[in-house]
Amino acid sequence: MCCNLSPEELVLAAAILSIYIAKNRTSDEVDLLGNLFQAIGTNLSVIATVTPQNEPNDNNENNTSDKSNKSDKI
Repeated sequence: MCCNLSPEELVLAAAILSIYIAKNRTSDEVDLLGNLFQAIGTNLSVIATVTPQNEPNDNNENNTSDKSNKSDKI
């Protein structure tokens, strides 16, 4: 994680940030910003879900080479 905040501190920081962003904005502006941040969060979740499948896994490569070495010994 990028910061050493507890889950409770993250919730508090999000609430404070939301209040600060919403100040002096119309309800339409706040709604638009809320939808934008929700879309960003959804996209980040999709990226996080898909990314591990695209990243090389050193453990799999080591396991594959170990298996081929074992079959060579047999």
